Amino acid sequence: LCEGNGDHRERHVGPTRRASDREAKGTMGKDRTRRAGTAQINASTTDDVRIAAGEVTIAEHVGGDLFVLAGSLKVLSTASIDGNIIFFGGNAEINGKVGGSILGSAEKVRVDAAVGKNIDLKTTSSLTLGDKANVQGFVHYTSIDPIVRAQNATISGEITHEQFVAKTN
Repeated sequence: LCEGNGDHRERHVGPTRRASDREAKGTMGKDRTRRAGTAQINASTTDDVRIAAGEVTIAEHVGGDLFVLAGSLKVLSTASIDGNIIFFGGNAEINGKVGGSILGSAEKVRVDAAVGKNIDLKTTSSLTLGDKANVQGFVHYTSIDPIVRAQNATISGEITHEQFVAKTN
């Protein structure tokens, strides 16, 4: 895929190309867009990253926002996101520092890292804040279950919970 330094943009004309597995290494400039079965970002980026995949792993620095549509998202402790994480999908594990907010909708979300702003999520199952969670803003979540908060997790703002209600016709 993309290795080394420089501005690597994927632009496709015509039908969307898809790879079952993609990995990015090295340093990448500007925005990144990926579509894959499994996507691993083992490269530092200077701008936004957008990914649609079954499984996504972020291991390095993202200089802007991280937009993910996936079955699962793992932001490793070696990663940092300067902007927001916007996630729509199954399960998310956030173990790397987030400079902005964590937003979106998921089945289950676990945050065990510093978050510079807010958490605003809808979950069909649970939101868990681990021992290393340090949220500088508020936590607003819509869920069936109450938040699971480790003893050492800190939140500067308020925690608000809305009950998840399934619509029926």
